[in-house]
Amino acid sequence: MDEGILPSSGPMLSIKPGTGNVDAVSSATARYYAERGLDSTVVNGRQVDLVHLHLKEWIDCIRSGGTPSANIDHAFEEGITCLMAHRSYVEKRRIEWDPVNKCIV
Repeated sequence: MDEGILPSSGPMLSIKPGTGNVDAVSSATARYYAERGLDSTVVNGRQVDLVHLHLKEWIDCIRSGGTPSANIDHAFEEGITCLMAHRSYVEKRRIEWDPVNKCIV
């Protein structure tokens, strides 16, 4: 670590499943990927942990002022889509999005 900056080339934290300790960022992300069999990928011929890639992108965007690929706008759109699908199923009717008033109709 140089001048208090974490190097983005290596893992930022270790996750030990089954310890009962939960840290809000990495453990939830690790569990999400692991439950889907998406623990790792190959980058430039090297096996790479997907949680590391996710957190690295986030840290790099903080440093550069960029926007992560999984940003708040995408999260909002995905959340609204899930809510609309659920509501449509429960109410047995077509649900639409009003972009002007930003609400479900």
